[in-house]
Amino acid sequence: WKNNLKKAAKNGLEFEPVERVEKFHSEEFIKIYSEMSRSKSIGIPFNAELIEKLCSTGEFKLFFVLINGVRIASTIIFQRNESALSLYAASGSIARSTSASYFMYDELFKYLADSGVKTFDMGKLLPSKEPVNNVFLFKNGIEGKHIQLNGEWARYSNPFYRFSMYFVKRYILKRKEI
Repeated sequence: WKNNLKKAAKNGLEFEPVERVEKFHSEEFIKIYSEMSRSKSIGIPFNAELIEKLCSTGEFKLFFVLINGVRIASTIIFQRNESALSLYAASGSIARSTSASYFMYDELFKYLADSGVKTFDMGKLLPSKEPVNNVFLFKNGIEGKHIQLNGEWARYSNPFYRFSMYFVKRYILKRKEI
């Protein structure tokens, strides 16, 4: 993390908290998220209108990182009282090459601390062999406390399926069911 923050400092990045989210802000977020989703082969579960509506509540907040006036990374968080949690984050190729995500979270943590936030939940993401594993490695690099809030939940209409899935997960996939 420290090396990436030093790298980010050399790139002249700017942190932009958006006080009042308008349509063009939402479209900028979608643009950045679309670039990231193509590179990771993941879908986009929202549209610009939804982002704008969420952020109009006052509890959802949008932040950007800029380089030379161009938005290259973004995050949406939920904040209430002394707690906040990460909802979505996006970074494009320029952001990845300039360590913008490290800069963004470092500045975000300062912003939240100044706002009275004491806890920040990075969201659940387990290690994997998928392209999203880099997100796990990124989150794991933050100096914080790991807390498991809930295990895995599954419901099967046939009791035989539950036993079968337990066997597959425990002995074939080597995952421990909680």
